[in-house]
Amino acid sequence: MPKNRPFSTGERWGRRPIDWRQLLRRAAQGVLLVLILVPGVSGQNGEPAQGQVVLAYDDGIPTLTLRFLENAGTVFAVRFTPPEGQVQLTEVRYFVPDTSEGATFTLRVTSESSGEPGATLLGPLSLRARQTGWNAVSLSEHELMLQGDFFVLLEYDGSSRLALGAENRAPLSNRTYDTDC
Repeated sequence: MPKNRPFSTGERWGRRPIDWRQLLRRAAQGVLLVLILVPGVSGQNGEPAQGQVVLAYDDGIPTLTLRFLENAGTVFAVRFTPPEGQVQLTEVRYFVPDTSEGATFTLRVTSESSGEPGATLLGPLSLRARQTGWNAVSLSEHELMLQGDFFVLLEYDGSSRLALGAENRAPLSNRTYDTDC
């Protein structure tokens, strides 16, 4: 899929594109995602800033499992708001219960457009759950610089039985959206 084009599910499988406005809804649970960001530039000399920023909207302890058994194209999207200024997205971490080692899915990063996923900034990247617990995906090589809100999308590809860790206890961040789950 070309960059800077609005994302819609179904394009990879030859289905008619789906309008996000019809499908996205606020989820009653939050997918456990942690992002590692590196501040962009700082200081008067334009030198790279030091340190990492960890961005997460959950406590990192799953209270339930979201299972995708049949519906290819099911998407969970989490809206992130980085600290002020430009940041580089260097890593995404997701939680896999013991039932999903080896499961495959795709990851995509999009801009935010009127509260919905907008243009594709990165991906789709094919992923395989490598281990039970937290899995990390390094994105450093993509040098993806972000400013302002953006979405990280996890899309089920239908080729295996996928489950992701989630939580449903208060306070929920109201930043997770899903489609046909």
